[in-house]
Amino acid sequence: MIYPNGLKTRTSISIEGQEQLVVLLERATLIGPSTSKYIKSIIETGRMERRIIDGCKAILTLEIAYGAERLEAACDRGLAGSKFNHSTIVNILQNKQDQLPQSTTSLIGGKNGNTKSLDSLRGETFFNIPTYDIDE
Repeated sequence: MIYPNGLKTRTSISIEGQEQLVVLLERATLIGPSTSKYIKSIIETGRMERRIIDGCKAILTLEIAYGAERLEAACDRGLAGSKFNHSTIVNILQNKQDQLPQSTTSLIGGKNGNTKSLDSLRGETFFNIPTYDIDE
């Protein structure tokens, strides 16, 4: 559904819920573009109004514990995934994945379709086993 205020959702949202989501989106925009995009993704993919609002509030509350910069980096990293929820951002922050270089975001293909080469994978030459002549 698309609402007059520009919100797109999978489910119907009450007028009060729409107003809350607009305020939450404004807060997310103040933190940064990735946070705003992540919150929009939750709103667009969520199925129940209360869970959407609570999830958005919980993510924005993480700014108190981790700071705006880390939350923005975690949301940026979270956008590479396919599930948008509070748990994903908490895991990224707790494991300090938001502080890793961006090139390690996606291992082998992600939602964005990029495929990164991994130096830690064994190439075809790894299994070339030398042969020995037994007749000697």
